[in-house]
Amino acid sequence: MAAATERGIVVLNTPDANATTTAELAGWHELKAVQRNRIFVADGNHYLNRPGPRIVESLGMLAEIFHPELFPSQYEGKGWMRYTAEPALGSVT
Repeated sequence: MAAATERGIVVLNTPDANATTTAELAGWHELKAVQRNRIFVADGNHYLNRPGPRIVESLGMLAEIFHPELFPSQYEGKGWMRYTAEPALGSVT
């Protein structure tokens, strides 16, 4: 599952029910991102899945996730959240 170019961050763009299923995939626990707790769940229905005016917000969300030291958090909790063992995905709207 892990590629030679693995960067150590995973962004799941998935509905609530599939996030837990993803964590059960073979090789999941071998990923650097999992080992370093760098898993994020994004609200794809409102941001990433569709072209349109929210594309700029989508890029802002990804910038926050990939470079938190450079971009202050504006979308955490409303557009994306950190994945935990028992995610409260319903809070991302």
